[in-house]
Amino acid sequence: MFIGVDDDGNCLGIDQDLATLGSKAHIDGYELFVRQLLETGLSVPTAATVRVRFEAIDGKDVCVVRASASGKPVFAKPVKGQGGGDTSEFWVRIGNQTRQLHGDDMVQYQSEHWG
Repeated sequence: MFIGVDDDGNCLGIDQDLATLGSKAHIDGYELFVRQLLETGLSVPTAATVRVRFEAIDGKDVCVVRASASGKPVFAKPVKGQGGGDTSEFWVRIGNQTRQLHGDDMVQYQSEHWG
């Protein structure tokens, strides 16, 4: 995933994002922000498996986030004020869609992918 690149592949950079970070408006502060989002929305162990790096493209900094397939199910925590409160959610990528699975669909998906 690229942060700072639009859907048409045009490099926008992350300068406007950096400007929102106050005293941490630098690459290291940006990585800290991204990792905190991952830890809050997923878990610390899951966030630790994600690779974050930065590249300069056309003179602009872009954030590159890489996540490998997980060896076990990963559950997302809903954003406060949305979703089911403290319950975890199970989301999957199917083609170009992201779908939440429930009940039998979730059990079958997990069985097919992790045994």
